[in-house]
Amino acid sequence: MREVLGVIRDPEKVAKICRFMRSKKIILADGHHRLESAIAYKKERAADPKASPEEKAAASYHLMYLTNAHTPDLRILPTHRLWTNFLPEEMLLEKLSPYFHIRQLYDKTEMEELILQRPYAFGLVTAQNAYKIRLKEGLWEYAHPIWPEKVKKLDLSILHYFAFEKALGMPMEEQRTSTHLRYERNLNRCYEAAAKGPEVAFITKEISMQEVLDVCHSGYTLPQKSTFFFPKTVSGLLFASLEPETP
Repeated sequence: MREVLGVIRDPEKVAKICRFMRSKKIILADGHHRLESAIAYKKERAADPKASPEEKAAASYHLMYLTNAHTPDLRILPTHRLWTNFLPEEMLLEKLSPYFHIRQLYDKTEMEELILQRPYAFGLVTAQNAYKIRLKEGLWEYAHPIWPEKVKKLDLSILHYFAFEKALGMPMEEQRTSTHLRYERNLNRCYEAAAKGPEVAFITKEISMQEVLDVCHSGYTLPQKSTFFFPKTVSGLLFASLEPETP
C-alpha cells in the first residue's frame, strides 16, 4: 500500500469539484487547532505592511483533508487519559465513589471487554490495582447544565465532568491546558505509566461516527482528544521547504 498525492490544475475539473462541494456540509471534527492557527496567521499577514499582496492572498488558504463521514471503514479509536495523582489510592477511590460504581479487577487484560459492555464504564489503573468504574444510574442527566442531551450522553463527557471536575476538583475549562492531564492512545503505555506512578490511567473506549455528527450538529464541541480517526493520511505526506529555491 502506498499514498499518492496528485495536484489538479485543470480549471474545468476544479470548477466541477467546487460545484459538487457547494451543497455539502463539512464537519470540522479534527484539526481545529490548525485551523485556528491558520486564521490567526491570515490576520497577522493582512496587518503586516511589509507583506506583498501575493503573500496576503496566499495566507487566505489552508490545507484540508476531507473524507466521507459515512464510509463504513472509518473508525474513531480511543484516546485514554492519564491523570497525575498525588492522592493515596484509597482516597482516590473515595472521591470517585459518590459518582461511580467501583469494581476491582484481578486481570486487567479483561478491562477492554468489560467496559465495552456498559455505557459510562471506564477502566482505572493505578500502580497496584485495576478497576472498572461505571457511572451510577441516572446521574448522566445532572452533567453540565448547559449541555444538550447528545453531549451529556457521551462517555467522554461523563468522564471529564464527573471524574475530573466533580470528583477530582478540576473545572472543565482548566482541563484542556492542565499539565496534570495528558492523553495516550497506546494501552500498554498507559499500563506502564500507571505502574511507575504518580499517574493513574483512565481507560476509555471508542466513540461512533454518528455520535460525532450528533454533537457537531448540536453546535457544541466534543471533549478534547476524542477524534482519533482511523485510517488517516500518513504524517509528512505533504511538506514544503521554508528556504527559497535556488536556481
